[in-house]
Parts: sequence; C-alpha cells; structure tokens
Amino acid sequence: MQHFARFISFVFHPVFVPVYMVLLVYGSDPYLQYLIPISRMKPILLLLLVNTIIMPLLTFFYLKKKGVFTSLFLEEKNERKIGVLILFVFHLVTYVLWRKIDLPGTFISLFLGILLSLMIVFLISNYFKISLHSLAFGGVVGAIVGLYRAHGFIDYSILAIAIMGLGMISSARLILKAHRPVEVNWGALCGFVLLYITAGFTLYL
Repeated sequence: MQHFARFISFVFHPVFVPVYMVLLVYGSDPYLQYLIPISRMKPILLLLLVNTIIMPLLTFFYLKKKGVFTSLFLEEKNERKIGVLILFVFHLVTYVLWRKIDLPGTFISLFLGILLSLMIVFLISNYFKISLHSLAFGGVVGAIVGLYRAHGFIDYSILAIAIMGLGMISSARLILKAHRPVEVNWGALCGFVLLYITAGFTLYL
C-alpha cells in the first residue's frame, strides 16, 4: 500500500496538476472547445508543459543535487517555501504569456486561482503544513464546477474523474503520513473555493 501511495503521490504531484486541470476543463466544457480548436490547443499545452513542469522540475532537481531540497515532495518547512516560490514564479510567467496571446478569460482565470493558492501556501507555511497535493486537485474540482456556473456545461464523467483523483491523492498523503487529515481537508477546501471563484466568475487581472 505504501508503494502504491508513493506512486499516486508522484503521478498527482502538484507540478503536473495544471496540465491535468487544463485538459479536464477543456474536455468538460463545449464552450471552450468552440472557442479554441484542438489545433490551437497544441501550442498552449506545449507552453504549459515547459513552464509548469519541465522548468520547475529541472530547478527542483538542481536544488536537490545542491542539497537545498531533501525530497521533491518538499517535506520540510523551508523547502516548501522555496519550492512554492519557484512554482509561483513559473506560473506567473505562464499567466503573463497567456495574457499576451489573447486566450479566453476562462483559461486566464484558472491561473489566477493557481497563483492565489500558491500565495496562501507561502504565507501560512510557517504555521500550517497545508497539503499541496489536495490543494492542487481540489482546485481541479473547483475549476470544473466553477465553469459549470459560468457556462452552464459540465461533463459528469470528467467531474467524477477529478473527484476520484482528489480522493486518491488525499488518501495517499494520509497513508504516507505526510499530512494530518486537517491539513489534507483544508488543502482540498482552499483549492476548491479559490478555483471555483476565479473560474466561476471569470476573474483575472
């Protein structure tokens, strides 16, 4: 069970979740599919892949090699603050680039929600070890439900996949004793609320 929980923790590592979110949101919302054909999604996903996965992971591996990080899961307080700051910078760059290529406000609002989530984790990390994993996937569920409020469309099978993903990653973090239940629950709740608000009301700067 421990090995499976570690596998789930890696597959659903927060660094991968923005790509999962965009794919699930795009798949669940016919309005977005109408605005952005699949051919246009390819460069968007490539930018997302480079800025939110490849570059942060390369930075994390470099810092781990230098002894700044002991684990890619950012278990220690100082590691979490540095890691969250790194993620914030790369996501902010993505947000700015997406603003420049004239994407629908819905997509941009997703990244405002992610940036706000990372800011909250950074600010409270000295006092409370909120689960980044459940925060991230709670955000995925919140984004899908928020877009239902905004556009009136929802694919219940995709929503079910997102909820199952949240349940699996939350259980995995508890099995590994990486977090207390309250830390996992607050992570899921914060992620859900922030992404529901930004996506549901199409908020962006």
